[in-house]
Amino acid sequence: MKRFIVVTGLPASGKSTVGACVAEALALPLLDKDQILEALFEGLGVGDAQWRTRLSRAADEVLQGLAIRSQGAVIASWWQHPLSGLASGTSPTWLRSLPGEVIELHCKCSPHIAVERFFARKRHDGHLDGSKSKLEELAKFEQLAAHGALGVGRVVEVNTEQQLQLGALLYRLKPPRYPAQQGTMATVALLVIDMLNDFFRQHASLAARRDELVRSINQLASAFRAQGQPVYWVRQEFAPDLSDAFTAMRKRGIRTTIAGTDGCEILPELDRLPADAVIVKKRYSAFFGTDLDRLLSTVIQPLTLVVAGINTHACIRATAIDAYQRDLDVVIAADCVYSYDLEHHEVTRRYLDLHIAPFRTNREIIDLLEK
Repeated sequence: MKRFIVVTGLPASGKSTVGACVAEALALPLLDKDQILEALFEGLGVGDAQWRTRLSRAADEVLQGLAIRSQGAVIASWWQHPLSGLASGTSPTWLRSLPGEVIELHCKCSPHIAVERFFARKRHDGHLDGSKSKLEELAKFEQLAAHGALGVGRVVEVNTEQQLQLGALLYRLKPPRYPAQQGTMATVALLVIDMLNDFFRQHASLAARRDELVRSINQLASAFRAQGQPVYWVRQEFAPDLSDAFTAMRKRGIRTTIAGTDGCEILPELDRLPADAVIVKKRYSAFFGTDLDRLLSTVIQPLTLVVAGINTHACIRATAIDAYQRDLDVVIAADCVYSYDLEHHEVTRRYLDLHIAPFRTNREIIDLLEK
């Protein structure tokens, strides 16, 4: 299968450097928008901002054409985030149509460090970097950093403020292959939803069940890995300005699981492995607006999806129904789900158990795996 590693992050966050290292290690071509653009500057000359924009769009077209015709590549650019509202950057819309596995390698770097690097580096005069204001760029970088990754595929984050640990990064970039014991593809997958810091801080009922839920989920995750079956983690995340949040959240100014805070991060005591995929969602269902469909289709034959996490009446219910409508067999891990609203937890349990997805204990699910 073709592999495309899309390198994203702030300007001057280290995309070209990381991309070059990964491309060399994986024997993939590096397609770097800046290199293409600078070749155009050399061939056609340097001009004003309008001329630079014209050549930049031409470089975008070249980049897209090279990627589509390739047998896989590492693709680096400053991408136009759909939440940014800015006209600058390479449009990412075509990335989802690339014929193969797409991994987003997201370079994480604080805006302050990125802007210092931006003004310290020396690029081709055609970029017109000398005409930019450090304060204006910092304000822009802070806004852009809040949007996080593009979400065009499985996201692998790398901290580019530190020295690159290439070996560890390459391990995390490995395709998520999960061979079953008989050499077949995975037939059961575990999906753990929204076990996030904010939720357990905000709701006493969830906090009271935290240890029990963590213990049960860790037990189930261990059992899945022992049988060669995949574990996926889903977390909710919204921009600081709530531009991608629910309408009700925007109207009422509800700020929870905000990008850039630890509130949107998965509980640290859960046993996650570097190879586990993490899906970032913006709505109740783990399928809505995410790459979960494609992620499952690349590694799994017709399967049973085991759903765990919180909240039963919201994200668990929505995800289970969406999976059911995709003709997947769905099981709810009874020992691994809960809600801050006990009444609606019980109502939802009765409905799902009867019509959509049976509730099974860890012992019953583990017995299924071992068969």
